[in-house]
Amino acid sequence: MELPASYMNEFFPIMERILIDITIDPSQSFMACVLHETYRRDYRGHHALGGLYDHADDCGWGSKFDAELWANLEAEKVDVVVTFKMIEEETSLLRKTELENEAFQAKILQLKLDNIALRTSKAKADEKCVRLKLELKQARVSFVKEKKLEVAYQQQVDDMFFYNYHCYMKKHGIIDDIPSIMSDDEKEVVLSKEAGQSDSSTLGESATSDDALKTHLKLLLITCFFYFHFVYRC
Repeated sequence: MELPASYMNEFFPIMERILIDITIDPSQSFMACVLHETYRRDYRGHHALGGLYDHADDCGWGSKFDAELWANLEAEKVDVVVTFKMIEEETSLLRKTELENEAFQAKILQLKLDNIALRTSKAKADEKCVRLKLELKQARVSFVKEKKLEVAYQQQVDDMFFYNYHCYMKKHGIIDDIPSIMSDDEKEVVLSKEAGQSDSSTLGESATSDDALKTHLKLLLITCFFYFHFVYRC
């Protein structure tokens, strides 16, 4: 008697979705993966496929059931192979994603370390900049002080020069510090007057005239030195 196809699931619910490698020893254990409605169930067991065929023969299905069973098994085998391939691909993709995530996390950590190092370098650079500004300010203050000391020293030198100059004028009885230099005509007049005078001139008068001339020459030299000194400073 051949049973309707609608009752097969009631008699053999395990055959709804099953993967069995029956190319080897039929008496070995096997793994069955069953999908029933919306639930997934895994079965482990030990079956002798020979008893399964005997049961099928007792039910009267014969070779037709055997062919359908083989067809279903082959179809399920293909589905399982495809499923395993998809699982392997998803696992590989997941592993790749994990590796990329680890690399990304390592990169983030490196960026954080670089950021910390950059902040440290920036703090050191700011500290160095502040120190250089302070040194520049101190250098400017020192330069101003040195300039003031130089001006004060030059003022002392000038004061000493004027003091010596006035002392020299006072010592030699010079009132006018701008000596009058005679022209050539005036010199000729003076010489002619001296020539017209009597030869009875005393030696003391001649010495007095020579001393006055030397004094005027010294005053002229001091005046020239004073002039060039201030010209050089300007």
